[in-house]
Parts: sequence; C-alpha cells; structure tokens
Amino acid sequence: MFPTIRNGETITVEPAPAATLAVGDIAFYRTERGVTAHRVVATGGVGKTLLARGDAPGSETEAVEPDWILGKVVAIERGGRSIDPAGRTTKMTNFMLQCASRARRRAVVMTSYLLASLALFVVLCAPAQGAVDMLQTPPRA
Repeated sequence: MFPTIRNGETITVEPAPAATLAVGDIAFYRTERGVTAHRVVATGGVGKTLLARGDAPGSETEAVEPDWILGKVVAIERGGRSIDPAGRTTKMTNFMLQCASRARRRAVVMTSYLLASLALFVVLCAPAQGAVDMLQTPPRA
C-alpha cells in the first residue's frame, strides 16, 4: 500500500463489516495469498462485493468478497507517531507521489518516442543525404 503504508510500519485495524466500509477507506482482508490492506475504490451495497486497489502506481483493482473483510485500517505508526490514513496530510502526500510517478512514467515514454523518431529519421534520411552529397560532389578525374 505504498506510499500510505510503508514496509515495516505497524497498522491498527478496527473490526468492521464490509457494509460499513466506504470509498476511500482502507480495508484489511484475507485472500488466498494472505492478508492485504487496500483502499476501497467502489462498493456494491450491503452484502455485495467491494473493489479495492493499492495506492502504489499501477496497482490492479481486485474484487473483495464481504466475508473476506477483517476490518478497517484506522491508524499507521510511522516514526513513533500515529498517522490517520484518512487525514488530509496523508491524502495530499499520496496525491503528490502519484503525480510524480505518473510524470516520471510519461517522461520515460516521451523519451522513448523521441529516440525512436530520431532513429527513424536517421534511417530514412541518411541514405538520401548520402545520395545528395554524391550528386553535389564533382567527379574525380
């Protein structure tokens, strides 16, 4: 759940049925791969499946059955302080980190496009430029 929950941090979980979770809450639930804490991104109503996704860029959305829910993350211990995962500061920090990550990915993609365009330009124009140079060079006697 980086950047909200970092490796080695302690989380406090309150028991909460699936019906009480809202979009934006961090659900703590059991899956085949173990226990997971992910942010609720959609609710289907009472007794319905939730959709949850980690905060890390590129995280996949997954369906969470109501009976898998163990509770809701209500606090994160970081550096001896208790942090509210639903607090304004936490949300703003996560938003800025996600924006920076997206900008970094876009920069890599744009660099790749520019390099590919340059390579294509060189491949297409270099032979033509060589032919032009041959035409402009006077023949040797």
